[in-house]
Amino acid sequence: LADDVDPRAAATIRAGAGLFLASDTVIGAREFLLPHPGPRSDAVVMATYTAGQGLIALGIARMLGRRG
Repeated sequence: LADDVDPRAAATIRAGAGLFLASDTVIGAREFLLPHPGPRSDAVVMATYTAGQGLIALGIARMLGRRG
C-alpha cells in the first residue's frame, strides 16, 4: 500500500487479505487434501471469507474517510 495510507487502514486491509487467503487455503485443503471434510469446514470457509471481506471493506472505508 502507498505511504500516504493511514497505517490503521493498511493493517485492517492486510488482516482482511490474510483471512481471505485462509478461506481459500481451507477450500484447497478440503478439495485436494482431505478425504472426508466435515461440515465444519463449510463454516470455517464462510467465517474467514466473510470476516476477510468485511475487514477489507472497513480498511478501504477508513482510507477513503481520511482522504475526503
